[in-house]
Amino acid sequence: MKYVTAKPSLIRPIASLVFNIFLDMMALLAGAWIWFTIGIVITAAQVCWVFHISQNGIVVDDKGVRGKATGNKFQLEYRQITSVGEMKTDSGKGLTLAAGYKTYNITVKKAREVCEAIHHNLELLGLNPGQAQPNFADVTTTPFAAEARDISAATVITLEQLRQHVVEICRQEFTGKEIDKFYMCEQIPPKKMQNAIKSFAPTCNYSEKPILFYDNTIIGSGKNGFLLTTKSFYAKPSMGSAETSYIHSIVAVHNDNVKKDSCDIVINLDMGKVITIDAVGENKNGERVAITNVLARTIALLNSSQLQF
Repeated sequence: MKYVTAKPSLIRPIASLVFNIFLDMMALLAGAWIWFTIGIVITAAQVCWVFHISQNGIVVDDKGVRGKATGNKFQLEYRQITSVGEMKTDSGKGLTLAAGYKTYNITVKKAREVCEAIHHNLELLGLNPGQAQPNFADVTTTPFAAEARDISAATVITLEQLRQHVVEICRQEFTGKEIDKFYMCEQIPPKKMQNAIKSFAPTCNYSEKPILFYDNTIIGSGKNGFLLTTKSFYAKPSMGSAETSYIHSIVAVHNDNVKKDSCDIVINLDMGKVITIDAVGENKNGERVAITNVLARTIALLNSSQLQF
């Protein structure tokens, strides 16, 4: 087994930070208090950013691959890895590590060495990227099943069949994208679920099972976003009131106002009513569009099937 530990290069961020401190000192000596105050705020934000970057990294050992990328911690067994490769970013070289639909883009100094170590260890274990085994312990960090049952033509499906099909939909839509604050079925954090019920889904009860949950808050409280259950759709935009609809009343789901840093999710209901969720977050690779596609396909599946508990 090969063992590698890699951290991101801090030369550029620290050089930029030192330059900003120099400008702050020049403004202070010149008595330019307004510019000095603005500079101090910018420098403080940059200190936080440098600290954030310094926490990223990756460790490859006999247990698997673990680390932190763009604020997301991960810990993967080798059998869960579906792909690994080098990449180039604005801040230098890095690597892309995928486990199912979840992708981690990590900027580190020894990207090639890390990739070679992971491939070497996979070969020793008789595994190749893409041969990940199903493990549903945590759908936000583990791979999806390589094959899901074909139930697209079924009229009566069980909850487990529905779950498997939604897993496959997520795999298809999310592969190669960094999806955060999106949860499926029993993987919805209890605290987020409680906050969602209090905030915008007070009528949700034991007779309906949660299928999809999207947390649209910046701090991750779960008080805004949407909740899709086996019977209803609950939603609350960041600057609006809570909305509820039965699934059979939804006639279309699509995107509007698509930008790199945001993407509205629009739900058209019968009788002309519209629910709009201002989905905040990175959308440069179509992450929010992918979430909309998963929601639309899951609703279509529920409307075309009869669920049997």
